[in-house]
Amino acid sequence: MANILRSKDGKLYFHPGYFILDWINSPEEDRFNSIAQFSEFTGIDLPIATSIINGNTDVTEEIAQMLSDSLGTSKGYWLNLQRQFDTGKEEIEFLESLKQNKENK
Repeated sequence: MANILRSKDGKLYFHPGYFILDWINSPEEDRFNSIAQFSEFTGIDLPIATSIINGNTDVTEEIAQMLSDSLGTSKGYWLNLQRQFDTGKEEIEFLESLKQNKENK
């Protein structure tokens, strides 16, 4: 899975991992030079952190709390990002299934 989804009408939906990667790559943010440093700082296992960044693993309540505690953000911030992504993904999948059903008739 990608960490950015685009709907047919051009809406973009960003997985929370997109924002984590942006944070790691930000020239203004000096704490992390790599995903490994981010993983160590947040306490999130490296394979899980990598999977989140790639959009393959969702941010759970536990991960959101770890991000919140280590980055000074709110737990709700990360859960809301995940919810928005999930909603966009569901919308895209629903519209695609409608299109396929229409083509099959």
